[in-house]
Amino acid sequence: FFCCIRKEPDPDSRPKSSVNVTDRNMAAVARVSSAYSSIGVLALEQGQCRSSSMSTGCRRGVSQRNVAAQGISLSNVARNSLMSSQRAFAKGGIKGFCERNPQKARRNVQKFAARADADEDADEVDQSVAVEELLNKINWLPPIKSNEDYMYPEEVDEGKTEWPCFPLGIAYIPGTEQVLNIFEPRYRQMYNDILFNGSRRFVVPMVQSDGRFAEVAAIFYLDDLKEVSEQTGDRVKFVCNHKVIGRVKINKILNPSVWRDRSSYLKVEAEEMVDTDAEEDHTEAESRLSELIKAVMTMQIHVDQDVRLEIPLVDGKVDVSPRIAGYWSVVNLWQEFCHQRLLMIQAKAQQQIQELLLPYIQPDDRTPTGQYVVNFEKLPEEVRAQLKLIQSSNNEEMQMLMSDPYLPFQLLLQAESHSERLRLLEEMIEEEHKRLQARAALKSLFQS
Repeated sequence: FFCCIRKEPDPDSRPKSSVNVTDRNMAAVARVSSAYSSIGVLALEQGQCRSSSMSTGCRRGVSQRNVAAQGISLSNVARNSLMSSQRAFAKGGIKGFCERNPQKARRNVQKFAARADADEDADEVDQSVAVEELLNKINWLPPIKSNEDYMYPEEVDEGKTEWPCFPLGIAYIPGTEQVLNIFEPRYRQMYNDILFNGSRRFVVPMVQSDGRFAEVAAIFYLDDLKEVSEQTGDRVKFVCNHKVIGRVKINKILNPSVWRDRSSYLKVEAEEMVDTDAEEDHTEAESRLSELIKAVMTMQIHVDQDVRLEIPLVDGKVDVSPRIAGYWSVVNLWQEFCHQRLLMIQAKAQQQIQELLLPYIQPDDRTPTGQYVVNFEKLPEEVRAQLKLIQSSNNEEMQMLMSDPYLPFQLLLQAESHSERLRLLEEMIEEEHKRLQARAALKSLFQS
């Protein structure tokens, strides 16, 4: 069912928007799909309600993937995790307590909701700072300037190679398989060119909205191409399957002027990356990371976490060796786990809000479009407070997972050595370990 929570206009504040709540079961949320999909994200924010969505265009295996990833080196992760768990326990306790002592319960709900507002303000600042720090760590090419006239150079520098370039807003992981739907004329031409010359390769750098390209890009190899113009009325020309087979470091963009007029696809001068420590022994660092991953998987079972990281062991160890089937395979599974955890948080929040609002839905609230409109201001005070509690107990993790999901993985791509990549991934997984430790401590406290 669809429900819209509508706020009455407040002359003393900014206009309020509304929230669309969709009744989805978990199977629908996490269903396997090879097409583009959109998953509603429900959030109630301080003085307003809002709805947003996030889309993915990635090939799926057993889950929707390449959407979200946990932030790197966030100093507030352990604190946020503990506070989120505390409010979740408080919310559950208040629900039962309301039936026994309504007046006291109402005061407690208001107290926790006020605390949630204060915590949320601090968390938003922390997240913006964390994202800015990540952006500063990534190596970017100079932004393309629209007011300059560029000339295409006749030759690339010695030792470098010219590559077709297809910028996207995602950091792709080596060893993964990706599907792209091609409809723009310039990229139709690019695929014709790479098929004609037999290279079947191009590079995909992550691009920001301000026109900055990441210096390190993934190499896509075209495995299969299907002509679908007849089936789609020429809206989509090709459906292409690719393997991500490596990384390149871009030296310069050869024809940047076509980026603004879209007359053709970009071409870049780049060279394939090779680890600077390829001959060194990484046994100690790999063993440490392997043990940490095993500890996280064990603790997820201990705390009965709904979404768990599942990485196969080889001789009792997690293979994080430099090869694609080793380290990059683990990174891919980690990225997939983070995304599935985000979906679970979203689904739980939606379900909690639906259950909370269902008693207040009236037949007269139905609109001609099939939605139900609930006046937020007319809801009981304790219900409004519980809505904020639902937000605060879920929103922190969602913000960390959604703030900019690809930046941490771009850091892994640009790392010039295997030892640096091991350290970065260890930092990511250590944050999950801290979160699980906080959750286990609270579980033990309440059981005792």
